[in-house]
Amino acid sequence: MSNVDLIAFSDHDQPKNAVREKIMGFADLPDGWEHGVGVPAAEKVIRKALRILDGGQTLGLKADAFVGADGSIAVVFYLGSLSLETTVHTDNSLDISLEDGIGLDFNEVAHVENASFQDVVNAILDLASIEKDKETKSEEALSEIGPKASEERRIKLFLASSSGMKEERERVELLIAKENRRLCDRNIFLNLVIWEDLKQSFQGDRIQDYINEVLLEYDVVIFTFWNKVGDFTKEEFDVAYQRFKEGKKPRYLYVLFKSTKVDVDEIDEEILKIKKLKKEIEGAEQIYKSFQSNEDLVSQLKDQLALIIKEMTA
Repeated sequence: MSNVDLIAFSDHDQPKNAVREKIMGFADLPDGWEHGVGVPAAEKVIRKALRILDGGQTLGLKADAFVGADGSIAVVFYLGSLSLETTVHTDNSLDISLEDGIGLDFNEVAHVENASFQDVVNAILDLASIEKDKETKSEEALSEIGPKASEERRIKLFLASSSGMKEERERVELLIAKENRRLCDRNIFLNLVIWEDLKQSFQGDRIQDYINEVLLEYDVVIFTFWNKVGDFTKEEFDVAYQRFKEGKKPRYLYVLFKSTKVDVDEIDEEILKIKKLKKEIEGAEQIYKSFQSNEDLVSQLKDQLALIIKEMTA
């Protein structure tokens, strides 16, 4: 394993929900739990660790999780003698380590520091693609883990929404995880990214310029709005729509508004911005959709994803 000071609570062959609950429980650790110096894991670290866990478990990999004294979390996937460990550090950076062996008798096959979230996705996909009933891994099989691109057809999705729509984002993430399980046999993978997954360090220019540039690498960009139109989210929409009109990525652009009842005396500047954006979309002779509940949102996106997958994989 990595040289982060880790504490294990159980072995790696345990139910999926148990690993998820274990990771969430890292937030409840008392200060000083590790010989007087351990700290609980932060919400942002737990959230990213759960996304990594869901991705691997969706593909049928056995998993376990460990917390470091510094509040970092390591998510480990196992396949035969192979173990793939992703460490989520407190600054949200990622390290990946692939090892071959049992117990203390192991060799480190690959190690990547400051990995991107896409690097983690690739490593998980590569591990899952190895034949599961092969006990002794040949050098040829091991070479499948690493910089080589997998053969999966990947559709890149970017979800943009305001901070107040955390529950909706989580439901979309769950939808994508379920769809990936269903699509696994067809060698298709939906790669969903939200702004929290992007690099949060200082940039040479504005951090928003960096986000705007990254989202233009995606095939599908989805915007969800509720009771406000954040300035940055609106800027992301303007950039994505302009590129869409130019025939560049994103190939698909969706805007969905969460329906809400507002009394006349509750109408404020933010509500007026919502109405203005709707009129702007209508004026461009484009369409937007409304959703009443999280279930409605998931249902609509699932239908659209089916059409996108059919077009992009034909």
